Amino acid sequence: MFEIIKSEYNDIISLTKFRQPNYEVIDFEQFLMRRYLLKNVFIELETIKQIRLSLISEFGNEEKCFIEFGTLETFSHTNLNYYQKEVGLKENVTNDPIFVLNFKGINILWNGYHRVLYNIVKNNRPINGLKLSILR
Repeated sequence: MFEIIKSEYNDIISLTKFRQPNYEVIDFEQFLMRRYLLKNVFIELETIKQIRLSLISEFGNEEKCFIEFGTLETFSHTNLNYYQKEVGLKENVTNDPIFVLNFKGINILWNGYHRVLYNIVKNNRPINGLKLSILR
């Protein structure tokens, strides 16, 4: 499945370090920029840390709250913002909905980076996600 990605984008694929076992990852920011000319779609990590603290403060967690309070919607990967700059090239991906956080009107992919990458490579269609909104 990822053979085409590996041949077209081999210069932005690297091997993780200090993992057991190490695995291949793609520079997701560079990938999106080359493939779709998407620029400025990555959120600063400091903002993500603040959002994470808000989720834990408001809901007591940062994962289950999407299942408990999120609404099911369909998303295009070109209309999302991101924070995780590397994504592993693994093929055992589920069909579970991604988690999308709406923060101040911006939809951020919170969880589901492997699923989005797999979706782009496989069929490039909209993907189901659970959307949760927070204001602060």
